[in-house]
Amino acid sequence: MVSKMKVLITGAQGYLGTKLNNYLVCKGHQVIGFDTGVFKNCTLGDLPKENNILTLDANCIQSSHLKEVDVVIDLASNSNDPTS
Repeated sequence: MVSKMKVLITGAQGYLGTKLNNYLVCKGHQVIGFDTGVFKNCTLGDLPKENNILTLDANCIQSSHLKEVDVVIDLASNSNDPTS
C-alpha cells in the first residue's frame, strides 16, 4: 500500500501540471501547486480538481512553503514560441 504524500508541483497550471495534479488528487495525495498563471487558460484537459494553486513564481518559493512537503515536482517553465 502506498502512503499518502504532500506533493508540491511547480508549473501546476501548465499542460502537464494540470494532468499530474488531478492524477495525484485522485490517488489520495495532498497537492499544492505553484504557478504564475500566465498559461492557466491554455490547458489540454480539465483544470485541477481542487483549488490548491498559489499564484507564485517558482523562484519565490521559501522554506516555509516546503513545510511538511514530501515531494517537489518541478514542471515550471516558459514553453511558448517566443521563449523557446
